[in-house]
Amino acid sequence: MLTLNFLVKNIIDFCTISFLLRIWIEWAFIKFDHPFIVFIVKITQTPINIIKKFIPSIKSIYNISLFISFILMLIKFILLSYIQNTSPITNFPITVLLSLISLIKISNYLIFWVISMFILMNCFQQKKSLFKIFITKLSIKIIKLLNLIIPKIKNINYSSAIIILILYLINYIGIDFLGNIWFML
Repeated sequence: MLTLNFLVKNIIDFCTISFLLRIWIEWAFIKFDHPFIVFIVKITQTPINIIKKFIPSIKSIYNISLFISFILMLIKFILLSYIQNTSPITNFPITVLLSLISLIKISNYLIFWVISMFILMNCFQQKKSLFKIFITKLSIKIIKLLNLIIPKIKNINYSSAIIILILYLINYIGIDFLGNIWFML
């Protein structure tokens, strides 16, 4: 059962991260010239087109990607509760709420890893690569939002470190309030 738990959790998390990354790429206005971006667009485009056919009132890629990500988190939570032989929550509103919390958790993981790669690439890699440009464009959007609140101190930008600390704080708040359910999400 541990193998099945691992596979279900990671496959659904990968799909969800792909849709959230697609939203972030569209939000950051990044051109589709990088092979990684082309890969993300190709794996997310088919489900987006299917949802556009069934629900034509949703026009925005942001809304469709968020809807698909939420549905994936809902499926993940239900499947993991059955796989782990825990009693599934029969109250549907609580299941929906836990799926939303799971979506927030996975988006925090995505932000954490992108910002961490941005920090590491700026520390160690000196030459510009396509991947470094891609990570920089993704990170700068969030860092600029935080720079509006916290300016540079003596020409040093602490925004990325503050973002990492905020994400750690959110993770520990989730652990405190939800306990073992947080690890299942």
